[in-house]
Amino acid sequence: DAYVAALRGARLAYDESSAATPPLDVLVRAAGAGAHGLVGPNASGKSLVGGALVDAALVRAGTADRPARSAHVSFEAHEALLAEGGTVYEACGKLQTKASKYLVVRFGLHPLLWRPVRAISTGEIRKVLLARALSTRPDLVVLDNAFDGLDAPSRDALAKLLSQMARGWREILVRDTPSAKETARTQLVQATHRAEELVPEIDVLTWLD
Repeated sequence: DAYVAALRGARLAYDESSAATPPLDVLVRAAGAGAHGLVGPNASGKSLVGGALVDAALVRAGTADRPARSAHVSFEAHEALLAEGGTVYEACGKLQTKASKYLVVRFGLHPLLWRPVRAISTGEIRKVLLARALSTRPDLVVLDNAFDGLDAPSRDALAKLLSQMARGWREILVRDTPSAKETARTQLVQATHRAEELVPEIDVLTWLD
């Protein structure tokens, strides 16, 4: 099988002073082969595993393969965006690529472009983070506890976007603008402590405890 990212016998830790995990094997197949879920209770290491799939600094032993382009959308990314400030337009890279223009429209962010990121809702911030991540055309996006803090309508809207992302954008290219072709087919890894939050397109699970 082709894998877009893989941890083999990997021991993980946030820093040298932290105890490393037992050896872990996590194999994430390439986009088109079904999205991947990381499921476990709080403090089970989901965020650490998700981070290690995109950041070599978290791997203390074993082997790790990762794509050249990847993104980790997490609580830390949410906080960093708020600290960064600016407008939604600035957060989306001032729409300098065809991909970013397409994603802003697809995610319903166009009416918010000139609003400060600190003045939009939690659900809207998640959409901004996803649009910003996908505009770089990554091979892999790790989405960490995406639904935390969202109301029911925001959860439903985000779930639909994640499902579309997991399926790829091909099925909507016929009726959308040519700039949709600039968005990559990206593999999704969704980390959550609630299995019921996993989108239906996820067919490979890694359980952590």
